[in-house]
Amino acid sequence: IAILAGMLLPALSKAKSKAHAIGCINNLRQLQLGWGMYVEDANERLPNNATGGDDPGWVAGWLSFGPDPDNTNVLKLIDKKWAQIGPYTQTPAIYRCPSDPSSVKIRERTYPRVRSMAMSSAVACWQGLSSLPSPPYRLFWKMSDFVDPGPSRTFVLMDEHPDSINNGAFGVILPSGGKPQGAVIWDYPASYHNGAGGLSFVDGHAEIHKWLDPRTRPKPKFDNSLPLNVASPNNRDMVWVAEHTTAIQR
Repeated sequence: IAILAGMLLPALSKAKSKAHAIGCINNLRQLQLGWGMYVEDANERLPNNATGGDDPGWVAGWLSFGPDPDNTNVLKLIDKKWAQIGPYTQTPAIYRCPSDPSSVKIRERTYPRVRSMAMSSAVACWQGLSSLPSPPYRLFWKMSDFVDPGPSRTFVLMDEHPDSINNGAFGVILPSGGKPQGAVIWDYPASYHNGAGGLSFVDGHAEIHKWLDPRTRPKPKFDNSLPLNVASPNNRDMVWVAEHTTAIQR
């Protein structure tokens, strides 16, 4: 029996991991579909990528590991008062990767946090956000702006590291001079799927992408102590993220 259990447990673990990755992709596809439906109804204008609190955007709120109600308030994901794509999604569970274990304790009870997804800071992001890609890089405010890198190569949503996520934006700083040695990690992607994480793209597809550099996937501490805006020279992952965020305005 012990030998049989030893053979079955790794297989069951692998099957569970695969199911979670499929669930993550499905969640991202549904969110991307809701995003696209909003854009179609808004005459090609993109939903705001707001910077937290009660500012209305694709979502609202600010996540932490404290007893803040934003950590558990699904209305800031689906209520049109705060969340522009909420009327098109209406399912709070899709805003969270099935493999995200992060939780908060409120009044001695433990609750899962409501969101693990964040939106590229190049996509309809408030101008004052310090991680916003700087000119001469393209910023996207309407659907017709997605000329370069193009809809199939420009990510919209990414599963974010639990110690990095806060507002609705995933901050990307482009490498200085476009050179790999100038790579910076502002916000960290999640790596829940055996060192890989989920993303969705303008054209509607979603995928699980493998992160190759150990600096990209620090072990979660679940306390928001992870330093952000960190130089990461020649980090292949950050070069890949930059190439799938925006392109130089020509």
